[in-house]
Amino acid sequence: MKLTINNFALGLLTSLAVLSTSCSEMLDLNPPKNQLTIDKVFADSASALAATVQVYSSLAGVYSNLNRQLNVYTDEYVSNASNLIDFYQNQVTPENTAISQVWNRFYSVIYQCNNVLEQTRNPINYSEAFGQQLRMEALFIRSFCFYYLSNMFGDVPLITSTDVNRNAKASRTKKESVTDQIIADLTRVKESLSPIYSGGGKARVNKWAAAALLVRAYYSIGQWENAERLADEVIGSTMYTPFAAPENAFKAESRETIFELWNANGFVPETSLVLTASTNPPVFLSTQLIESFSEEDLRRKQWVTEVIVTVNDEPVTHYLPYKYRNTTNVFEKPEYLVTLRCAEQFLIRAECRARRGEIDGAIADLNVIKSRAGLPALEQGAAAEDVLNEIATEWRREMFGEWGNRFFYLQQNGRMDDVLEAVKPNWRNGVSALLPIPQNEITYNHNLRQNEGY
Repeated sequence: MKLTINNFALGLLTSLAVLSTSCSEMLDLNPPKNQLTIDKVFADSASALAATVQVYSSLAGVYSNLNRQLNVYTDEYVSNASNLIDFYQNQVTPENTAISQVWNRFYSVIYQCNNVLEQTRNPINYSEAFGQQLRMEALFIRSFCFYYLSNMFGDVPLITSTDVNRNAKASRTKKESVTDQIIADLTRVKESLSPIYSGGGKARVNKWAAAALLVRAYYSIGQWENAERLADEVIGSTMYTPFAAPENAFKAESRETIFELWNANGFVPETSLVLTASTNPPVFLSTQLIESFSEEDLRRKQWVTEVIVTVNDEPVTHYLPYKYRNTTNVFEKPEYLVTLRCAEQFLIRAECRARRGEIDGAIADLNVIKSRAGLPALEQGAAAEDVLNEIATEWRREMFGEWGNRFFYLQQNGRMDDVLEAVKPNWRNGVSALLPIPQNEITYNHNLRQNEGY
């Protein structure tokens, strides 16, 4: 895979003066003498591209903790690890440092995106078309961050510039307005980018990555027709079908992958953390998830592995996520972090069709997922309610362990309270569906207000 620019970007990391760790900490921007100033970072096409690629790298850095936290918060993962116990027991408070880190990291990436957007508007040593490409990539990543922030926290500050004085005092923007911004930006990105990936591989977004994320945005607010229409376009591009067998679905540049985050070592760090734990793994799959699979399901066979640990002098079997398998450097058969894939587009389109009364089309989409899993097809003629229930079941089996997908699926279907109250003793209806705003952000910025119940 020819992405040598990533190495350049990583080498440039210590030179970038644009990084921040919190909305409230964006005020000190005087770079040390050994750092490059902004005008030099974006002085030519190579350095501007390196700065943009670094934004991708920063986004990848958000994943590992975020994924585990959201998965144990719902009913996918189990954990007694000290840094996850509050999430698993649904006792996250505004003072939780992990919540603060998630917030800060997303806003750091957003700040970097805004910097790319501003610094590439009037290019001198590279073409406007090149600058436009970088701006569209930055808009996509910013939209991705706002999608996560607004669905995790509800109303959040909509930061669209690098004006640190204004940003430090920003109040929360209604979630609906944040979603409107996401839709407007992604529509622009989709219309601007080519279907052809830049730089080789799938590590920089293209037209269909923007469309796929836009499908999520429309789906999240119940705009079934728009979500279905765009999913039609992604699937109809034929770039991401037919699917690979389950054991190959998460290999680098798998056909169904729409967007993946590249890494230099050929393995996803979280995989190593989970699979190589010498005694007790930090997370393992919940009994409810494991029992949702039938014995013949190829996903159960290929995407789940087992480890026997000793608990109170007795052997206990834990089931671990096994979608990614590399635990050390594997350059000949790399695995990169899959961020968008086409199976989700089929599931969303199936649900949109079912909710719009197109039951036969919904069943056809659902059977694409079931066929790859080695399961018998759902027969035509099923009732709409049964189809929707089957979609929910397949969604759980198909998308587990991916970017906290279960959290968002339950939330956007209004099922979070009903499903999690039954299995989470500390779950609070009307409160726990959103996470608390970090207390230190409220302390620094008196214009922020806490979510109800916290």
